[in-house]
Amino acid sequence: MTMTAVMRCSHRPAVAGEERAGRYDPPMPANRAGRPTEKSALTRIRILDSAARVFSERGYAATRLEDIATAAGIKTGSLYYYFASKDELVAEMLRVGVQETEKHVRSAVRALGKDAGGRDRLQAAILAHAEAVIEAIDYTAANARIVGQLPEEVRRVHYDDQRTYGDYWAKLLRDARASGEIRRDVDLLTLRFLLFGALNSTIEWPARVKRSPEELASQVASIFFEGVAPR
Repeated sequence: MTMTAVMRCSHRPAVAGEERAGRYDPPMPANRAGRPTEKSALTRIRILDSAARVFSERGYAATRLEDIATAAGIKTGSLYYYFASKDELVAEMLRVGVQETEKHVRSAVRALGKDAGGRDRLQAAILAHAEAVIEAIDYTAANARIVGQLPEEVRRVHYDDQRTYGDYWAKLLRDARASGEIRRDVDLLTLRFLLFGALNSTIEWPARVKRSPEELASQVASIFFEGVAPR
């Protein structure tokens, strides 16, 4: 399944213990004494943010590491301290995006507690995924533009990362059907693809029809559970 939503790595350092969309806590590169440095971690985030922006604008083939280094405000040679090649950088950018989206969605569902019903869990997941799409526009657009241009090995690993997230949604849908909140005759794989297609395509919507994550999630959940025919 191709899911384009990813979470944006924020330029703002996260507050300790903060749970929010876009938070990314990367492994910190070590200094000469073998100790991680906050500056190195923040530079790594800036590189990934810049890579997402440049890849979304130029595509995979036309993007050079020099372009990303310039956008990140560092020398090209310094970029190799963090990533050995363009493929390694793009693979990490995609991995972080999927990982952060999944983390955000799981956190939103988990916050409801163990007694939450299937519909409530799905609504929380829809809202969290909508937040990922709308608030992570550079990462989302980069994924959508370059996934078909990637080298086979990079694309295969990316699809493996996506599969884990897709499996989580499959379980949410199965649980909702088991509790009687989705009809038995509905094909859940088709339903999952329709859901992601609807949410992820919002990056292409014209400005006049764009909605906040809350407005979008409310409409999608309403149509998803209640349809569009008059009651």
